[in-house]
Amino acid sequence: MIKIFCKSFPPELGGDGIVAERYLEYGERDALVFTVGNQKDTDRVRYLSESYDRNYVKKARDHICDGDFVWCHSTRLAIDLHRYMDRDDFITVHGLWGLIPRSSDSWFKYQRNRVAEYLFFKFMCKSNVTVVSPYSKRKLDGFVDPFYVPNGVDFSGFKNFKKDKKAVYLGRHHPQKDIGFVTEISKYLVSKGYRVHIGGKTNKYSLQDTWDSIDGLSYGYLDQDEKNRWLRGSKFLIQPSKWEGFPLTLLESLKYKCIPIIRDYSELSSIDLSKYFIFIDKENYKEKIEKAFEINHDFNELEKLLKSKYNWKKIIERYDKLFKKND
Repeated sequence: MIKIFCKSFPPELGGDGIVAERYLEYGERDALVFTVGNQKDTDRVRYLSESYDRNYVKKARDHICDGDFVWCHSTRLAIDLHRYMDRDDFITVHGLWGLIPRSSDSWFKYQRNRVAEYLFFKFMCKSNVTVVSPYSKRKLDGFVDPFYVPNGVDFSGFKNFKKDKKAVYLGRHHPQKDIGFVTEISKYLVSKGYRVHIGGKTNKYSLQDTWDSIDGLSYGYLDQDEKNRWLRGSKFLIQPSKWEGFPLTLLESLKYKCIPIIRDYSELSSIDLSKYFIFIDKENYKEKIEKAFEINHDFNELEKLLKSKYNWKKIIERYDKLFKKND
């Protein structure tokens, strides 16, 4: 039995919860997930608290017994639970905080997390570590010897669907996502005859006044079916975050032949899918997107990669092989 601890679980957003959900679907071993939310418990999922707080951590610790196989998602969770974890247990890092240089919304929070991550991986971590991005692997190589296991996508082959002059942003409205730059790119695409939708729930970081002034641009929350419709019909996904791990949205968009427009966060230019990304920054995004209008991608190679390497079933098989090595 694997006891999986994560800070989100579908339908809530979060790559950690999606990996846990896919393990329940494809994994070889029996597993029980302990997560955050206000849903009703099921046979395989336990909701310990409505949010990630001390109450969750206390209950999580109470559920770990000597000899349990623990799989912990996120550095924060690993720091809170590491005293209850052994060398045969696993931590999956979906993104690093302090080890990644960035401007933070909160200077104190950034410095605190930076010190905590450094101390944890340098001196305290004794469990196995997996990472979802090449950047995280390189940054942690000096502290631990992490296994690189990317995120995946449910994919059995491309289907025929019509592509329109459309583009979409999918994600929350937050400084990390650089909503101002999302707006600049959207405005440029609209000027080229594209319809653009900015997904996500509006909040204090949203730019509704600007968006309302742009003909051809819409915005608002999309449920899963609406997201899929936009990805099926769009040529581009707009996702120029300031920092990320390996966002699942990128793989979901490629599943629909929707090309992501991104910054090179987490060194994704080094992976075999990179030819299907448009890497931009604020100085060259118009030029890069203009060139992308003329590119005819060979999607046969992409189809092979998504089927053979990035399919969720294959990804979970890789986790199971790692688990067996440490039995």
